Amino acid sequence: MRAHEKHFPEAVFGAPDEAAAAFLRGLFDADGCIFGGEKSRYVGLATSSRRLIADAAALLSRIGISGRVYTPRRAGTKGIAYQRKDGK
Repeated sequence: MRAHEKHFPEAVFGAPDEAAAAFLRGLFDADGCIFGGEKSRYVGLATSSRRLIADAAALLSRIGISGRVYTPRRAGTKGIAYQRKDGK
């Protein structure tokens, strides 16, 4: 299985919450990060698999942890495009 094809085994979704939490701990231990800056703090998980992120978000939600999924900018893009009230 290639990295972008990874996903959770179906058995994890039927497992008790304690087992699901242990599975998530292992995933975040391997591929997660913690950032604690002065103005921002978060726990993150990076992967090229959209399905793996969706599976993680669903399992986290099931055990009472909410989150957001962000898609990084592609190389060479300038970020978010917006227009200010003054038209610039």
